[in-house]
Amino acid sequence: IGIPPKSSRDVVDGSFTYSLIVTFESPEAQQKYQDEAVHKLFIEESSHLWTKVIVYDSRGI
Repeated sequence: IGIPPKSSRDVVDGSFTYSLIVTFESPEAQQKYQDEAVHKLFIEESSHLWTKVIVYDSRGI
C-alpha cells in the first residue's frame, strides 16, 4: 500500500490517494483472486469509499 510521492516531475502521476500492488504467480492465480468470495465481499462492503478505481495490469518481461 502506498501514497503519491512528493514530486515536481511532470511524468509522475500523483492524482491518486492510495495504491495497492498485488502480484500473482500466473493468470490463473489472478483470476482465482478475482473470483474469491472475500474479494467480492470487500468490493461490495467498501465500494462506497471510492469514486474511481484504476487497474494497471502488466506481465513481467
